[in-house]
This record gives sequence, C-alpha cells and structure tokens, in this order.
Amino acid sequence: MADKSALVSPADSDTENVQYLPVQLDYLRLEHAAPMDLYIQPAPGQPFVLYCEKNLQFTNSARLSLIKNNITQLYIPKQHFREYQRYLNEHLLDILRDNILPVQEKASILYSAAQGVAQDILEQPGKRDTVQVGKKMAGMTVGFLKRSDFVLEHFLHVISDDYYLFTHSINVVGYSVLLAIQAGYKDDALLREIANGALLHDIGKTQLPRELMTRKGSLRKEEWLIMQQYPRLGYELMHKHDCLGEIALDIILHHQEKLQGQGYPDKITGDTISPYVRIVTIADIFDALTTDRPYQRGVSTFEALRTMRETLHGEIDMTLFRHLISLLGKSPR
Repeated sequence: MADKSALVSPADSDTENVQYLPVQLDYLRLEHAAPMDLYIQPAPGQPFVLYCEKNLQFTNSARLSLIKNNITQLYIPKQHFREYQRYLNEHLLDILRDNILPVQEKASILYSAAQGVAQDILEQPGKRDTVQVGKKMAGMTVGFLKRSDFVLEHFLHVISDDYYLFTHSINVVGYSVLLAIQAGYKDDALLREIANGALLHDIGKTQLPRELMTRKGSLRKEEWLIMQQYPRLGYELMHKHDCLGEIALDIILHHQEKLQGQGYPDKITGDTISPYVRIVTIADIFDALTTDRPYQRGVSTFEALRTMRETLHGEIDMTLFRHLISLLGKSPR
C-alpha cells in the first residue's frame, strides 16, 4: 500500500507545519537529475542533512548504498513540492511502466502528478502549453484506469477528501472515466475526450472575481447570475486555445445543464445534452457531495447516492446513475 504521507498536499504540509516531505526511493528515476535538493534523516528526531543537491543525477549506486543502510526514503523541503510534482509528471510514463512498483503506488504517483498539472492549468488558464500537458496527463490517466490489474480501490485510496479546485478536477476525471467504462464506452480516443473535458470543466471559474469564488455564504441573485456564466467563460477560453475536441468543449460548456432545463448556462433539455456531458455532470455532483468544503462536510458514498437519487431524480440521467451505483456498490468509501 502506498504511503500517502509521501504525497501530502501543499495545504496539508502547511497545516502540519512540516518542513520536509518524504519521497520514496522507488519514485526517483535513476540517472535523472531531480530539480530539488534531497535530504536524509540519519535517525528519528535528528536534523535533516543534505544528501544530494538539485540537478545532480540520482544514480543506481547511490540507491543501492541507501538501501544497504536501511534507508528507503529521502526528503524534500516542503516549498519544493510543486517541483517534485512536475518531476513526477516528466517521468510519469516511465514510472507507470515500472514493473517493480505496485499498482497502488503507481496510482498515488499518478494522482499527485495530476494534481500538480491541474494546479498549473488553473493558475495559468490562458497558457496553451499547460493545457497540452493536461491533455497528455488525461491520456495517461485513461490508460492507467483501463489496466487489467487496476481496481476501483486503487483510485478511492488516493483521492483527496478535501475540496480544492485542482483536486476536484482530478477526482472528476477519475470518476468520469470509470463511469464511462462502466457504462460501456471503451474507445480510448473517446475516453480521452471525456477526461479532457472533465479535467477542464471548471476552468471558467478562474475568470470570475476572486471574492465571488471564496464566498462562504449564500450568493445574492446578481452574484448567482454571474456565477452561472462560468461554463461559457471556460468554453470561450478553451475554444480560443484551439486544442480541444468538440466533446471536451461541450462538456466544459454544458456540464451544469439538467435534463428538465433547470441548469445553466443555456437551459437545454433532454437529448440535447450529450451522454458524455451527462457522465461528467454525475461525476461532478458525486465528488462535490463526498469532499469536505469550508462550509460543508463531505458525506459517505451511500449518503451521496441517496441524496442524488432523492433530489436529482429527473434532472440527471438515471441510467448512468445506476451505472454509478454499480461502480461504487462494493466501495468501502
């Protein structure tokens, strides 16, 4: 089982006032330079000591020497966590192909790297290059979720229960792809399109006033009307980049629509809402219900499914909802 502390989020590290974060030796790629200093702790409670300066290669001889001395992890300063995520992303394909690493640890690495990519996109929404990196990440995620040795618990074990826009985006990618597969969609290109749309479904929120997004209380009517425009803002932003397919763009624009026309921004109904949009809508709602927010505690899988069935009947695709129940039915979450 993966050590989730090795993949702690920046917010977690600040909360715990941690100065150094552990990195498993197996996560470091041999003969490749790490973009952050690597430290060692000789014994519990002792000061951390610089082991390898950034941009120096981590060699196999160094790895074997550490293992010989019963050292299985190094440490990085917490302020270099983002550099570490980018390092994981750069070498992710190699890591996912590593036959030594257990699937659960690969899931943890993929999730951490994906969080970093999503955060980069949300911090620089106007940068086309970050979107291209996100598409590559979405493709690798689809490939991983379709592995024959992948099981749902690998995903549920690593997802964050705390709501940040970037963690929510990655969670929705996972749920959307898994739900699409459960519903019978197998084509890799289609699944990548769904993943791209899910990853960027909330990108329009970056175009709204910050005070609107950080408000903990209820929005006034005029503020809610502004909020309802974020899917269109996201669609226009991504359409301008000209690097997404029509399915992904449709997901960004219409994932807040409801079957009886009570959604936004276009209030479309029924069959005019594509099945791929409906998949992401259900994944979005489920993750929102099961993650903790400043104003609302996340609920269990059972409570989330019951709430969706009782309050959204007729508004979401109930056939897809039953597929979600089948997907999550044996989950302990």
